[in-house]
Amino acid sequence: MFSKPMSLKYDLILIISCCIAVASCSWQPGSNLSIGERNAPPGNVLINMGEFSCLTHLDKRVDDYINSKLNVDQVRQVTRCLLNALKRFQYLTSDSKDGSYSPESLTSFLNNLYLTDMPLQPSFVKELMILKSIIIGGDNKSITSVEFSRILDLIITIEKLVIANLPYIKIYTLDEKYKNDISEKELIAAKRQIIQSAQIVAGALQTYNKDCSIEFLRRLFDETRMYLRWDIYREGAHSVEQVISLLKSFKEVIIGQNRDAIVAADWNPLIVSISTLYGFYLNYEIRIKNNDYTYGKPLDTLIDIVHNIISFSAHVAEQTPDQMISFAASDQLFKSLADINIFPTKIRPESISAAYNRLVQYGLQISGSPSKDPESVKGLGVKELNELRSEFDNWASAQKYLSDSKMGISTSNAGKYEIDQLMVNIRPLYLENDNRIYILPQSDLKKFGVKHNFYGLTRLNIIRAMVRLIIRSFATDDHILEMSGVRENEIKNLYEAFKPLGIDLQLIDPRRTNDGTKFFTEANIFTFSGGGISSEINMPNDLFSFYELIDYISLIISGSEIKNLFYQTILEKCRHENINDGPVDVFGDVKINRECFFKHFADNSFSEIMNMPNLVAALISSSKNNYNSIISSLHSIARIDCEDPKFIESSEITVMASAMHYVEIIFAIYDRDKDGVLSAVEAIKSFERFNGFLSRKVKELTGKKYGKNMIKTIFYFLLKNQRLPEVKDGSSLYWYKWVYFGDNSSDESLPKLKISRTSLFNILKIIAEASGSDKQSSPCQ
Repeated sequence: MFSKPMSLKYDLILIISCCIAVASCSWQPGSNLSIGERNAPPGNVLINMGEFSCLTHLDKRVDDYINSKLNVDQVRQVTRCLLNALKRFQYLTSDSKDGSYSPESLTSFLNNLYLTDMPLQPSFVKELMILKSIIIGGDNKSITSVEFSRILDLIITIEKLVIANLPYIKIYTLDEKYKNDISEKELIAAKRQIIQSAQIVAGALQTYNKDCSIEFLRRLFDETRMYLRWDIYREGAHSVEQVISLLKSFKEVIIGQNRDAIVAADWNPLIVSISTLYGFYLNYEIRIKNNDYTYGKPLDTLIDIVHNIISFSAHVAEQTPDQMISFAASDQLFKSLADINIFPTKIRPESISAAYNRLVQYGLQISGSPSKDPESVKGLGVKELNELRSEFDNWASAQKYLSDSKMGISTSNAGKYEIDQLMVNIRPLYLENDNRIYILPQSDLKKFGVKHNFYGLTRLNIIRAMVRLIIRSFATDDHILEMSGVRENEIKNLYEAFKPLGIDLQLIDPRRTNDGTKFFTEANIFTFSGGGISSEINMPNDLFSFYELIDYISLIISGSEIKNLFYQTILEKCRHENINDGPVDVFGDVKINRECFFKHFADNSFSEIMNMPNLVAALISSSKNNYNSIISSLHSIARIDCEDPKFIESSEITVMASAMHYVEIIFAIYDRDKDGVLSAVEAIKSFERFNGFLSRKVKELTGKKYGKNMIKTIFYFLLKNQRLPEVKDGSSLYWYKWVYFGDNSSDESLPKLKISRTSLFNILKIIAEASGSDKQSSPCQ
């Protein structure tokens, strides 16, 4: 998920620890007098030149510290050497007339005697003197004798701090050699030490009540990294600009003000908060990541982390002037996190912001509350966080019930109701460890091992939590309270809010015209929970219901999984045959030569769609003509206008996968005798699913509204003739209606009819072409 998960932790350690340690090595006061001036103490000064090497290779020493290669004695050797150097300088040097020392003289002293391999540069010394004025006091031009004594004391404090953190460096850096052996006790101690160290650092930075500009921190961080040759030791580390941008974003979230400086009072909440968040991150990396967090101890840890993060966020919100984490601050934080590659590839921060802002403004408001005014909500406050915790606990209690059941632990009934409702309203869909939904007649599920299992119910529970937030974010209050669903006109708002994120996730193709009603229609027709749409738009009871949403999201994920299987496998085969990749599509994926794609489409005996075993059997046994007809229908349904037909895109493969799901769901429900074809009676029973859609489409095409019996007649005509009726077919339609679909007619009297999968794919193509709602949104250029 994270493309650079390791480099940021080193940057944080550098900011919190190394920067100050190195700074302490270089604040040393200079003198306006020369070394060995006549007012030095009498007698010979014996100098062991070997002692001067104790401060060489500081870059390597810092790297060894971060890699847990230094012991306590080695740390003390460096700090004692530094103290001796300063005392030696003090011994050999007198104060100037005003009692201060110049940094230039001391820099020369250190560079000539101690830092011969890594001399301090004037630009670095300049920034360190500013840091001196913040931590030690005084100005940034010189150091008084009092300040000099404070520096000596500070070095002792830093030594203690460095040694105190020494046992936990391997935890802070998530050293892979030790990661799996870290005990709970060690992790708790490490997190406690982070906070204690942060408090000490914050106290030092705010002692003299001086502001610290963000620009100064950028320069100091840059100089420190250059001095320590950070980019050599930490190849691929984030840039200074990225880290400072993240620090500034955290400051705006935690402090609540958009300032280009950090005032003294800001340091404690800022550094302690960042350290607290890092503690949460360590918990995630060590106790959850690479573990199955859906049951057992990792689940308990996840629940604990989320609770702590919500409580921490509430505390942060309460401390800000506006009692909330503003959208402006969260937008900037998302951008900074994206800059350091925290989010998955291709996910834009503005897409996350759009979905997040909608969730906070609408989804986390209290339903039915007189004060509910989403547009007045400008950020995340305690009230919203309480609602978020309530929704999380709703998921967690259900997952905890599943976890305890899996592990054979006696459990309370908390969460049982939610799982029971899933099992009653959603048919079994999953095999273990397979993201594809299995589409079979109900009576065949057991034969293929498809049943409600821990894995499947866990996935459904996650989707259930998503659906609850969707309904809370877009439905009216009455439907929120009942969790019944989202109306057709509300789907448009959902689509607009989540369209940017849907594009990033490759679930929405920006070139296809759609306002969200396509999803509403498809979910009502082509899911197991669907029952069709009404003949009129925006009827009060026309819902994208709670369980249709769960069904449909499961189907979308399944289609995406199938797309990935086909795309990756065939792309590699075409490359192996030296067939050139096509150009990059709108999602950044290379297109595949279309001829090569379909040449290898059946190579794996359709293992990519083994979740639809009856479709696989039909494809394998079909004649060449029928197979080509199905491929032609899929091509027509999925094609994107204005694109080069020589190539096929990942988006087209996704649509093809969805179409295959749709056909199989119709067969799984209505092919009662399981003979692989739909008889007239079986096919006509699916009419209620198509009734509303066809009514709207006929009215759109003819300008007339027809009764249900005539729409049913048109449906039968479409099934029988594999085309939509034209004006010349009027007499046939009325004859069909009079004979087969009159008020006293029975479906059992219908003539024999056989609708194969080939025919149903063709009908789907006809409907898609007639709709024209999923094609290019603008004329070809």
